[in-house]
Amino acid sequence: MHSSAIVGKRELAKYFPSLVRVVVLLSTPCLAADFSFVLKDGAISYRTETGVARSIRVGRKCTDLWVAPDGSAIAFVAIDKEQSAENDLLNYEQEPLIERSRLYVARKSNGFLPVLAASAPVTIEGRQWHVLRSPSLSPDGKQVYFSVPYTMTTSRIFVVDLRSGARQTLGDATDYCIVWNGDYSGSQLIQRRSLPQEATAGVTYQCYLRRRTGTIEKVTDSCDSFTAFVSAWVAQHGGTCTFSQQ
Repeated sequence: MHSSAIVGKRELAKYFPSLVRVVVLLSTPCLAADFSFVLKDGAISYRTETGVARSIRVGRKCTDLWVAPDGSAIAFVAIDKEQSAENDLLNYEQEPLIERSRLYVARKSNGFLPVLAASAPVTIEGRQWHVLRSPSLSPDGKQVYFSVPYTMTTSRIFVVDLRSGARQTLGDATDYCIVWNGDYSGSQLIQRRSLPQEATAGVTYQCYLRRRTGTIEKVTDSCDSFTAFVSAWVAQHGGTCTFSQQ
């Protein structure tokens, strides 16, 4: 995955959250094992080991394509409902706003046949939310993680057991990723946003490690760039942490 394009979008969304949807869909291929997955104009395509072009279809426009580091599976968001968005002040048309979405998982062992993994609504603090984003799978393939944006700057992270369908809340984050391989495989790296207690102070970001056991420890109080933090953490501790394409 070409992280330079992803870094730009993630940093734009953090500091200018109102512009988070002014993003052109990536057409950069996401390489994993012998496959090359592409998300372009809402459609997912890939090439098999023998070079045959294939597409993955669910009858809806897709986004947030995540590819397992070993190419064994993918996860993505299918958009059920969206509305056009125009910015009269800046005189340009933004990307459509997602109003409802659902998550799919497709595995190499099943010919990348998409299977519904999670759908809305999700209840947060007594209110129902219908937009699911940023999916990823656990290394053992038994759980799917996703985020539900419920403010302009923060999402709540959930995990669903793909066998039982049980859903668990993991807490708030501005970003996250699942570690694959190495001693920390199955753990999560999380970025959170903190509001200043003093009016003169700025917003700060902290990064955490959530271990497989569920225990959480703060890694750093200075975590403005989550992608930079993840790169440095992986370089030190090993493993792989990949983000979804939008």
